[in-house]
Amino acid sequence: MPSSSTIRLDWVEPTLTDGPSDAKEIATYNWHPSSTIEVPRMVVPGLPPFLVDSRDPPKLEYDQGTFFCDENQYRQKESPTESLFQAVAICTPNFDWQAVDIVTDRNNLRKLMRALQPQWDSFDDQSFQIDLDIVGRTVVLTRVGPAESQVFGCGHSFEDQMTTPSPEGSFRRVVSLNLGRVALVVRSEIDAVDGGTWRSVSRKAEWSPKPGSRIEIKRGGGLKKGSECPEYWELKTKSLKKSFDWAGAY
Repeated sequence: MPSSSTIRLDWVEPTLTDGPSDAKEIATYNWHPSSTIEVPRMVVPGLPPFLVDSRDPPKLEYDQGTFFCDENQYRQKESPTESLFQAVAICTPNFDWQAVDIVTDRNNLRKLMRALQPQWDSFDDQSFQIDLDIVGRTVVLTRVGPAESQVFGCGHSFEDQMTTPSPEGSFRRVVSLNLGRVALVVRSEIDAVDGGTWRSVSRKAEWSPKPGSRIEIKRGGGLKKGSECPEYWELKTKSLKKSFDWAGAY
């Protein structure tokens, strides 16, 4: 492909596909609440928050304060994707990275898919930036933007009402999948899990530093062997004044 700042349509070879295929979970982890800027701490495999089975409508309050919009970047500004690779190295040590085309967070895919929508020109803020690093045949996509922000709405209040939080902190899941002829590894934050039999993290488990890294890791969590496959949830709220943007979210 010629060097250019623009990708022309006639350079793209379309592939017919019905959507993602061969999806496999290859890692989970938590960012532990005891993490600091100097020493980020991960629990691998992770222990998720669980969905609360409530029949009563929750009473919500507006969110106040500053919240993470990218905790991976906040914990490791110099290397936001390192935690993904560290988790996979523990959960799936024989994973074949040579066969992967793209490594990314779900947020990057959402932005790219949103840009392809016909109504893209009508969005209030069209600009975004994604850093690309090429390692061999693999492209690593890294989100660029603030790690924290003030939130307007009730989204975090809704999560608090509808979940039992994990004592190990916020929960991430890493999956491998194919999209047409493209092999991806995708990381996403999971708001809640319904089902499955999970291991608790032993109080005797100790933090182990990783050579050449600021990260400390505690082993524990994860699904028990033979457990049924759980459902992974993302929780959303919306204003009554607007319709929900299903295409933008999913």
